[in-house]
Amino acid sequence: MDVKRLFKQYDLLITPSNYRRMFLAAKNTYPSSKLRIMSLEQLSDALIYKVSDDARRILWNELKLDLESADIYLNNLGKTKSLIGESIQINKLRETEDFLKKANLITYDHNFTNLYKGANVAVYGYSKGNVELNNYLEKINAKVTYFGETVTKKTKVNVYKFASMREEIDYVFNKIIKLLSEGVTPNLIKIINLPEVYRPLISQAISEFSLPVNLNFKTPLINFPLVNNFFLSATNDNYEEQLNQLLLEYSEDISVIELHNLISLVPKDNLVNPLEYFKQLAKEKMLKAPEYEQGIEVINYFPFENKYHLFILGFSNNYFPIQKQDVDYLSDELKLLNGLNTSAVENEEAYTLLANNIFQAKNITLTLPNKANDQDVYVSPLVQAFRSNFNLINNPKSNVYYNKTNIEIKRASIRDLYVNYGELHEDYEYYLSFGNYTPASYSNTFNGLDLTFDSSYKKYSYTRINKFFECPYKYYLAHELNLDEFEETFYLKYGIIADEVLTKLYEEDTSFDERFTKAMAKVELSSKERLLLENLKEELEQAEIYIKRQDEFIKTHGETRIKMQQQFNFTLDNSNSHVSGIIDKWYTKVVNNKTTHYLIDYKTGNDDFDIKKVEYGDNLQLPLYALGVKKAILIEENDLIAGLFIQQVLTNKFKKDEKHDEVTYYTKALKLRGAALNDQQTMLDFDGSLRYGESQVVHTLSINKTNAKFNNYFIKRSYDLEKFDDLMKTTEALLNYADNKIRNHEFNIFPLKAKTDACKYCKFKNVCYISPGDEVRNDPINLKGEHHG
Repeated sequence: MDVKRLFKQYDLLITPSNYRRMFLAAKNTYPSSKLRIMSLEQLSDALIYKVSDDARRILWNELKLDLESADIYLNNLGKTKSLIGESIQINKLRETEDFLKKANLITYDHNFTNLYKGANVAVYGYSKGNVELNNYLEKINAKVTYFGETVTKKTKVNVYKFASMREEIDYVFNKIIKLLSEGVTPNLIKIINLPEVYRPLISQAISEFSLPVNLNFKTPLINFPLVNNFFLSATNDNYEEQLNQLLLEYSEDISVIELHNLISLVPKDNLVNPLEYFKQLAKEKMLKAPEYEQGIEVINYFPFENKYHLFILGFSNNYFPIQKQDVDYLSDELKLLNGLNTSAVENEEAYTLLANNIFQAKNITLTLPNKANDQDVYVSPLVQAFRSNFNLINNPKSNVYYNKTNIEIKRASIRDLYVNYGELHEDYEYYLSFGNYTPASYSNTFNGLDLTFDSSYKKYSYTRINKFFECPYKYYLAHELNLDEFEETFYLKYGIIADEVLTKLYEEDTSFDERFTKAMAKVELSSKERLLLENLKEELEQAEIYIKRQDEFIKTHGETRIKMQQQFNFTLDNSNSHVSGIIDKWYTKVVNNKTTHYLIDYKTGNDDFDIKKVEYGDNLQLPLYALGVKKAILIEENDLIAGLFIQQVLTNKFKKDEKHDEVTYYTKALKLRGAALNDQQTMLDFDGSLRYGESQVVHTLSINKTNAKFNNYFIKRSYDLEKFDDLMKTTEALLNYADNKIRNHEFNIFPLKAKTDACKYCKFKNVCYISPGDEVRNDPINLKGEHHG
């Protein structure tokens, strides 16, 4: 990029906010430049309207919105002058916009358009396909130049792959120390976009290597003990007194000072529930650790000058580039209708920007591990797309090793493996080459766990939570010690294929055979497995046919919407704890202005959902999904979740009773199984077949023609609104219970016997200390007390 030309010839530069800071710093070199540097968001503020910084507090006070909900609305406003379309979401945004206008919380910049009419505009980091940017630039009739729009390749870039994250970090740190020893100053060494998952290991390595790295990791203010204790003990009536007392006792504590500053800046006139409002702010406020004045920086952009030595760790498909998915408040259809960007546009921009920056960098090191925690890691898609421009190098070794402690531990463990078991590690010669082996230099005695409270970032899925409730010790082995219990079975592969095929069921112009072939290409199959799969292909095709038949019954009344693979994410009481998941299928019914939702999870095994087992920590998947839908504000407050169902998509036709014809068999096998709202009109609105007596959609659901009541078996598995509210509270309490136990390192050997013997199929039986006479758990979780195994 010709930076001198940029600052001398252009009036406006539009660039993402993380790059804006870089260009603003560079502008100091050109004091006479009139270039104005803006992000896309700032451009929309200038051309559409800007919402006051005080809007969140007013929405909290007047509309009783929590800050997370307020942000969802505010992030979707101010991008277009008038919202088009009819939906619950659009109507809610219109209501919020009208409220903000009446409250004088919206301002307009009437001079900007005239000032920059016909301006020379440079764009960096956005593409020509950016819908929002095109709309804005048309308003000022700009003359536009795009920088970095196409990928400029260079000869070769090496990508180094390691057995583990720690080996990857050690290699990078050895290379950094070598640069420092050669006279390169720390400020010329940068680590780009370091993933959060590296935080614990890289912090440890920084201490061992004595490197001045400013990690730029931040911690929520609420997670600091003094701040957390303040919110536990204070009330709306005494919080000011409590805060003053805290300041007297801990006047130099940075977390207390930040808490005081945060609260003192908020206007408190007529503030509703101030303590909860401050708590929400404390969850958002992030504190950085103290930094070295002359340290190696972790940054979230690529410098345009080639004087830097750049390092990217975790160069995988998970992070480089990060792929956004459209799980936003507005659907893709509504975004396009309103001239807003979908994630497809943003992903393409991130991809191009990353590729250009890597190929243009003079000194760059790209690395990744084979595994991160207990998950397999795959190299960034850039390597496949530009395969002739990358060299993939496995397990490289440093000629010099600067971490004495770590090299001794590694060398001793490899030597022990050989001396005690006769196993010769492939790196045996390499590690022993660093000096004489002295057993006394390393003690492998177990000194116990670090039992301090773990405040690190944690992300849970249903699978992880389920593992904890099956047995805390099993969770510890799998996710704390990262012992791999994963076994890729044929039926797991079939499940992946079935999910992929059924996810695309409602896409036009795709046949079953086309979808099945594409899905097969995503898993590795042996010849035997391919043969088995051919036998199951017919089963899956029949499942599709009868699922569509169910859809016709469901579409009988009112409006029916179907979503596939709906993602959600929400936080627990500890704001550093996130729960995420993907709902396979989601029906929304709107009948007579009443909106109900039905969540379905596809299964290839013999799973069932019994609402009574939830209090044991069992059968949590569907309640967790329902909680996710509510917590992530994917539905309106007055909407009802009226059904939580599992659908068996592997029907095991070979077990079919010959007395039944094929229609009867598949209809029964594919019925939705689970729990639903015990309200006759709601179920009649959902399932058009129910009016004939027995449902063709929901298992065991029928209406007795004599007394017009549901059958008893369905009633036993159903819920009313009060029971559903209790279910949500129990589910959330169980998630917080598990999170608290995990953070406190409480991993007792205490399996759940009620779950068809949690030990019987456990992959860790050989390393577990449980014996037949030991205590097992066969009762509900005591959320008020403690369990001791």
